[in-house]
This record gives sequence, C-alpha cells and structure tokens, in this order.
Amino acid sequence: MKQDWTGKTVVITGGSSGLGLAIAQAFAERGATPVLIARDASKLQRATEQIGAAASFVSADIRDGDQVEHAFQQIRERSGGIHALVNAAGLSSRAAILDTSVEDFQNLWDLNFLGMVRCTRAAADDLIHANGHLVNIGSLASKIASRHLGAYPVAKFSVAA
Repeated sequence: MKQDWTGKTVVITGGSSGLGLAIAQAFAERGATPVLIARDASKLQRATEQIGAAASFVSADIRDGDQVEHAFQQIRERSGGIHALVNAAGLSSRAAILDTSVEDFQNLWDLNFLGMVRCTRAAADDLIHANGHLVNIGSLASKIASRHLGAYPVAKFSVAA
C-alpha cells in the first residue's frame, strides 16, 4: 500500500535531475509538496514544471552553510514546516586514485557528506517536531570501490558510516 503524503512538505536535495528528481516525482504522486534544492535555478525551474503545481524549489549550494540555512528558512516560511528530508545530492568522479587530487577529494567529501550533514542539521528541529523522516542516499561504492572511482567511495563511505 502506498503511503499518503497529502499536506506534507518533503525537501529533496539534488532534486533537479536524476534520482533526486525521480524521488520528488514519486512523492508528488503520493500527495506531498516536494521542495527541490540544487545549485542551478534554471534546472530546478524545469524540474518543478515537470513535476507539476505542487512542487517548488530553492536554489542553494549545500557546500555553503549560510546558503543551506537560508534555504531551509525560506522553506519553513513558505510551508510552515518540513516533514521529510531526502539527501539525494551528490557528485561522482571517474579517475584512478593516484590521478585524483586532494581538491577533488575535498570537493566530493564536502558535497556528498558534509552537504548531507548541513541539510540534516538545518531540518532536524522540524523533523523531530513532525515525527518526520530522514533518507540519506548512499552508494554501493561505499562498500566495494572500483579502481576508477577516485574520491567518490571515500565520500559515500562517510554517508554509510
């Protein structure tokens, strides 16, 4: 049986494309009001148009704590509260480990792990108050890393841990 999410606000990071967009569409089909977060406002606009009238977005880079706080404050002001957070934002890399720079490691870890931490902390009070839901999207690469995934497994291992 599909759960009814009518009247519930669900925030999806990385919601402008890929898995995040698919998750947002699934929540909208179950009556939720999806709020998408990603960096590119034009992609977010297209994604919300694809989902339909229920969806909205806030453009933010989750690697920036101030932008995260501002985004979640905007969402609270619009919706009155957050009932679920899906941390689906993420980047991967394709490179041999020795061809992966320290900066590449930092960038992927900052987005894939610390971005999730920032968003979870920003939504925590709402989720606790609403007896809400938290979903963190990881990767099988956190358990078995192929030799050409560079920094990606390291960042996703942190999510799994």
